[in-house]
Amino acid sequence: MRSPQKRWRLLPQDEQGAKLLGQKLGLSRVAGQLLLNRKLGDEALARGHLHPELNDLHDPCLHPQMETAARRLRLAVERGEKVVVYGDYDVDGISATAILMRCLRLLKADADFYIPDRLEEGYGLNAAAIEKIAASGAKLLVTVDCGISAVREVELARKLGMDVIITDHHEPGDLVPADALLINPKLPGCPYPFRDLSGAGLAFKLAWAVGKSFSAGARVTPEFRDFLLDSVALAALGTIADVVPLRSENRTLAYFGLRGLSASTAAGLSALRDCAGADGRALNGFDVAFKLAPRLNAAGRMGSARQAVELLMTDSAERAGEIVEHLNRENGRRQRAQEKILEEACAMIEAEGGVKDRASIVLAREGWHPGVVGIVAARIVELYWRPAILLSVEGGIGHGSARSIGPVHLFEALRCCSGRLISYGGHARAAGLRLAVGEIDSFRREFEQCAAAAIGGEELFPELLLDTEVSLSEISRPVIDQIEQLAPFGEGNPEPMLCARDVALSAGVRTMGETGRHISFWVNQDGAAFRAVAFGKGEWADRLNAARTCSIAFVPRLNLWKGEQKVELDVRDIQVG
Repeated sequence: MRSPQKRWRLLPQDEQGAKLLGQKLGLSRVAGQLLLNRKLGDEALARGHLHPELNDLHDPCLHPQMETAARRLRLAVERGEKVVVYGDYDVDGISATAILMRCLRLLKADADFYIPDRLEEGYGLNAAAIEKIAASGAKLLVTVDCGISAVREVELARKLGMDVIITDHHEPGDLVPADALLINPKLPGCPYPFRDLSGAGLAFKLAWAVGKSFSAGARVTPEFRDFLLDSVALAALGTIADVVPLRSENRTLAYFGLRGLSASTAAGLSALRDCAGADGRALNGFDVAFKLAPRLNAAGRMGSARQAVELLMTDSAERAGEIVEHLNRENGRRQRAQEKILEEACAMIEAEGGVKDRASIVLAREGWHPGVVGIVAARIVELYWRPAILLSVEGGIGHGSARSIGPVHLFEALRCCSGRLISYGGHARAAGLRLAVGEIDSFRREFEQCAAAAIGGEELFPELLLDTEVSLSEISRPVIDQIEQLAPFGEGNPEPMLCARDVALSAGVRTMGETGRHISFWVNQDGAAFRAVAFGKGEWADRLNAARTCSIAFVPRLNLWKGEQKVELDVRDIQVG
């Protein structure tokens, strides 16, 4: 089906302020406006964003329990106690697990890791796993990317003789574990200066604090410094894949981590880059989100994520190659399952009369792969612009993943419906939940009420935020270079979207691709002319061929063709008439 028509909304403009900021920084009016739109109008803030430094990262010990946690890890190493890192099966959890395991391996600790099976165990700590870990002789359990709500599970771990360190970046609920060291900047009253680190970012901070505890002075040893510099790449992997805001520390980790991912000679990262077709050039956020991350995620979605962690830890090129081949196969299985579920979900929505009178979508079916429903929920949101929850039903339990649009904070909405749920957790835009099959209809009604109270009217149609309106004569290679200085783009630092109105269409529209799904055409305005490419907009061909002018929302690019770089417009939306 065709994606819903977008509403264009131009962000507040300050032409004079943009010009002045641009002049101070040696940038164009366009780049100045982009900085203003990202709340970076202060010259010092703007320079820090454009030119980040690793020294911008906050001291990990600004978190009140970080030093204590680092000392406990050091004590475990010195005593020869077994440490188990308990992670999550997504890229953030996989990366976080690898960071701490590489840290402990560097310290020659007795350490192992545990990743729950998505299908058999679900997300987070569970009693059976804790009993197994305790039986293995572990004395210290360290979670990454999970655990902030695991009150009963932590109590069990303590009864079984294990100390517990929780590192988690998810929103804490009303109850948190009482007898554990808690490292989560979202905890009420936490003084840590930045609350939006990913799970991998927090694991990096804990590893840094451990390194400091083993050092004589404030600085870590040269060997540990090299380890931390290498680990920035893994922190970036989790940060970008988990869609946390790319501001402040996250931007610094992503900025330097992308460079590290591009240059890394580690066997696993090299094999992953090569397999994803991203070897031999500098990686960007798109490469991580849509090439590297899906392959790492595929292992946990379709079964066990243990091999994905091993990939990020191995020094063997041969073993890395074997794992990457396995991940590729699993990714293919994931894609096929995803396509089937999406087709079935859309058919269910249309059979129920569409979404005209609904503010949310809650679907449940037996046989849906629980590791894939989250991806499909995100696609349903794109197609219907409603918060969507997909539930895989098995054994009388619905295992669900939820995705949302801006006005509906998922964690808060699920909290309002928590009386119907066995468990839930997550963020504003993404969450997971479990509930009994008998509660699904009642939950659907309650969730609909929550969503309808938060959104309505125009908000039920997708909004395309435009950074600034330009004339085509303002677009040049230097301006594109300036825009790229704001990268990497993602949550909290969106890819800049420009618009040009009433541009003339010259020549005809050419369809591209085997099925004609994409189009290319030429636009000109006041003597400036550019080739425009619109991916997935094949249905616009006839309308554009019949029109003389149109308005376009686009991202300017530099396209390399036959050794020559030319400016090209990557068109994201079109308005005719």
